[in-house]
Amino acid sequence: MHSLSEDPVRSLGPSLPVKLLLDILEYAWDRKRQGQITLAHCSLVCSSWRPIAQTLLFTDVVLRYEPEAENFLKTIQESPQLGRATKILSFEEATMLSYEMLSDLSAQSRLVWNITRLCPHLYHLYL
Repeated sequence: MHSLSEDPVRSLGPSLPVKLLLDILEYAWDRKRQGQITLAHCSLVCSSWRPIAQTLLFTDVVLRYEPEAENFLKTIQESPQLGRATKILSFEEATMLSYEMLSDLSAQSRLVWNITRLCPHLYHLYL
């Protein structure tokens, strides 16, 4: 019987070079729903895969409902590196956000403001 330290599958993850792991995960990610599910699963494979998979997952974020936006805000407050990874951020129609609301100090406007200020590398914002 093998011990955990001798298990070749278990030792494979941490021994992969970061560049190779990044290439594999980028290939798995196709910005479609299935790619996101694959990356979410990859982030659970081992602790060394999690930061890379999460960074890719947070690159392009779509928020469909206000509770999703609130959860996203909480996540990037607790893990600022994920906010820094966000490059594209979309608020779907269902969130009921508009340009007019951004000039208002409503709760939704503050939510959008708080999210965008924690995503300093954002280059596309869709409202």
